[in-house]
Amino acid sequence: IIIFEKFILNLKDLDKRYSSVQIKKASNLYKKMKSTDIKNMKLSIMGGLPASETKYSINKFKNMLDAYKYLNDIDLKANLSEFIKEIMPVAEENDIKMALHPDDPPISLFGLPRIVSNQKDYQFVLDQYNSHNNGITFCTGSLGSNINNNIYEMFNHFKDKIHFIHLRNVTIEKDNISFIESDHLE
Repeated sequence: IIIFEKFILNLKDLDKRYSSVQIKKASNLYKKMKSTDIKNMKLSIMGGLPASETKYSINKFKNMLDAYKYLNDIDLKANLSEFIKEIMPVAEENDIKMALHPDDPPISLFGLPRIVSNQKDYQFVLDQYNSHNNGITFCTGSLGSNINNNIYEMFNHFKDKIHFIHLRNVTIEKDNISFIESDHLE
């Protein structure tokens, strides 16, 4: 992601999101990459974006990011709060249980804020509208990929508000940030 942000998108302020060690490591790796490696990286990242059925060019993607450049955590939470307050009465009328999935991945990408990555974030969501219909998706992969989350504690805290469970195994890599989805039977 750092390589993509730095060398493909030419994004600024990477030092605010990543350590100098991470940036140096990414720069060294980029120097070793072949053009096919870079092409495959672009396809992998651009193909896994939300609304990925939309085909983005690098310039279109940068323009899309620019549309959000002034949005911060506070603004995003305010938008989410407004959305929850608007949709929950309709969910109650129709006895629909809402189940918000956590950020996937639970780390900022491309400088965009994340909103639901930990227990405090989920508590914010539930505090916006007191209803048995307002709940969460408990995704063990997304929540468990953040080493600061104690998913067992979170599960016990929110067990009455969990409307959907998404079981995924993840293996956290040595840097304590990167992770891969691992085989379920391992």
